[in-house]
Amino acid sequence: MKKIFYIFCGGFLGAILRALLFNIQILNVKSLFPLNTIVVNLLGCFFLSLISYSLEKKIKFNDNLYSAITVGLIGAFTTFSTFSKDLGILIYSNFWLYAIVYLLISIVGGFICVFLGYKTVEIACKKTKTN
Repeated sequence: MKKIFYIFCGGFLGAILRALLFNIQILNVKSLFPLNTIVVNLLGCFFLSLISYSLEKKIKFNDNLYSAITVGLIGAFTTFSTFSKDLGILIYSNFWLYAIVYLLISIVGGFICVFLGYKTVEIACKKTKTN
């Protein structure tokens, strides 16, 4: 039950952060291109990778805190359903080029962010060992 409470708290914060970020107009341009969704999902990929690989490198995390951050905060912050809805809107509106660019940025960018999270942990662990 304690873990559920931690996930609830993380999810509460993640949903609020997403709502705040979705209200920011990125690049001061009102467009059909869902830039806010891309930013949210790419940040989520980076931080989930960072935390997951930190555990793999034996950096200690409390189980409840790990669940609060990964399942709660990052799970509520990122959104596959909004990504899918935005992609559908672009396709149904016949903005095929935007749809393809959005899909590629989301998928390739997600993998790049996962890689960057992994490399960040690798570099941090190497610096810790040398100091």
